[in-house]
Amino acid sequence: MALFHILDPDEVDLPFQDLMFFEGMEPGDGRTLVAEARDLASAFREESAMFRQRWQTLGIEARVEYRFARTDTPPAEILHPFLAERAGRP
Repeated sequence: MALFHILDPDEVDLPFQDLMFFEGMEPGDGRTLVAEARDLASAFREESAMFRQRWQTLGIEARVEYRFARTDTPPAEILHPFLAERAGRP
């Protein structure tokens, strides 16, 4: 079993510089934040990396292969190496 964790580059890097309005996207999460994105970017990148690491760790514990990909990577570049590795397995 494999889990493909696919995120938009903006969800990984937070490349914005201006004043931004952030709102919770999970059901029932009504939190909002207005902040300069550049002030949050470094902490955001760290949290994003730790979030992905937690999913990878959970995958290892559940014996699920974790693959991270970004939406700016063509699907063939994501799937080809995965399928090639799988084909080489018994």
